[in-house]
Amino acid sequence: MNFPRITIIKLASVYCFFLLLFTFASYSSFTSHSFLHWDDIKYILNTEFLRPLTIDNVIRMFSEFYSSNWHPVTRLSYAIEISLWGENAPAFKATNNIIHLLNSILLFYLTYLFLC
Repeated sequence: MNFPRITIIKLASVYCFFLLLFTFASYSSFTSHSFLHWDDIKYILNTEFLRPLTIDNVIRMFSEFYSSNWHPVTRLSYAIEISLWGENAPAFKATNNIIHLLNSILLFYLTYLFLC
C-alpha cells in the first residue's frame, strides 16, 4: 500500500512530537535536583581546570587524563556551562535534557531515513 508522501511526513511529525514529549517528561524533574554524589562532585565541582575557561585549560582538557578517564568534550561542556551559569545544578540538568531531546530527534530522523 502506497501512502502519499505528505501523509507519511505528517505521521512522522506526530511520532516525533510524542517522542520529544516522552523524552522531556522522563527528564522533566531536573529543576529540583542537585549534583549527585556519585561523580558530579569529582568531575564538576572538584576539577580545577574547568575554571576559568581559558586556552591553557582547554589544552589540559584535551591532553590529560582525569580520574583514569579521558573525555575532553564532556569536560569542555562542563567548563562552558560553569562559565555561563556557575555551579548551578538545575542548569546542568537542563543542558542534559536538551542534549537528550536533540539525540531523540537525531535518532528518529536517522531511523526515518533508513526505514522509509
